[in-house]
Amino acid sequence: MCYNKDGDSMKDVTAFAHQLLEAVVGKEDVVVDATCGNGHDTLFLATRARRVHAFDIQESAIDATKKRLDAHGVNNVILHHMSHETMHDVIKGPIKAVAFNLGYLPGSTKTRTTHGKTTWKAIQSILPNLSIGGIIVCVVYVGHPEGKREGLYLDEALSQLDHSLLVTKHAMLNKPLAPYVLRIEKRRKNNA
Repeated sequence: MCYNKDGDSMKDVTAFAHQLLEAVVGKEDVVVDATCGNGHDTLFLATRARRVHAFDIQESAIDATKKRLDAHGVNNVILHHMSHETMHDVIKGPIKAVAFNLGYLPGSTKTRTTHGKTTWKAIQSILPNLSIGGIIVCVVYVGHPEGKREGLYLDEALSQLDHSLLVTKHAMLNKPLAPYVLRIEKRRKNNA
């Protein structure tokens, strides 16, 4: 895991997630930001991929992301004002990477959050579109009650995935409430 000079766990985990994504995303790839929030991950992906599909259920998140993209002159992003659990309705072709930055929209109410069941449904629905060698990266924030529930739910659900996928968890063992990263890599086609 990378560390910044201030030891900020949130910045560390986001930087680490970006390193994982950057290692696999190329200029010709199509990728997904499943929770665009304020547009930071969307912008990061847009500078590395041919096309980004960015999703958020909150209109304020879509607006903030559009503003950030416009400020940087980015035009390879399609914004979808819809839940990530229905992204399979839009994504039909192969994708190289999916980023989930879970929890609540920074700067907004903490009562509206992502949930384990809908995030799991989103992951399950997009896995068939993930290219061999592609990854799904989830940043999980367990410092609030719903985030803790979501983390436990995802840990259990992802542990049941078949061996065509490599599932890893990157966490700080001495900071149990620090955010962590779940990484799913598609190593080969599912044998089922």
